[in-house]
Amino acid sequence: MVAWEKVVGLVGRVPPAVWAVVMVANVVLTVLTWSVARRRMRWAGQRAADPTLVSGGAKTRDTALTVASMIPAGLFWAMVLTGSFHGLVAFGREVLGWQDGWEYLIPGTLDGVSVTFAFLAFCAPYDSVAPVRGFLLA
Repeated sequence: MVAWEKVVGLVGRVPPAVWAVVMVANVVLTVLTWSVARRRMRWAGQRAADPTLVSGGAKTRDTALTVASMIPAGLFWAMVLTGSFHGLVAFGREVLGWQDGWEYLIPGTLDGVSVTFAFLAFCAPYDSVAPVRGFLLA
C-alpha cells in the first residue's frame, strides 16, 4: 500500500510550471467547450422533462457529448480538491502539530462536507425540491 506521505512527496516534486501548464490547458479546454456544455445541459433538461425527444443513436451521441463537455468541470473540481488537500494537510502538520495520519482528518472532514453538500445540491432537483430545502431536510 502506498503511504500518503509518498503520494504527497511525489506531488510536491512536480515543478510549479507543470501545474501552471495543466491549469492553463484546463482553462483553454473549458473555454472551448463552454458553449457545447451549455447546449448539452439545456438539452438534458428538456430531455428530462420529455424523455421521448431523443432515441436510438442520437441518444448515445447526446450522452457521449454531455459526458465530454463535463470533463473540464471535473478537472477543475479535482484541482480545487488537490490544492485544498495539500494546504489543509500542511496546516494540520505545521500549525496544529498533528502527525501519524491525524493531519489527514482535516481535509477529509472539510472537503468531505463540502463535496457532500455539493452532491446534495445537485441531487435536490431530481427529488423536486429546492437545494436549500434539501439541505434542511437532509
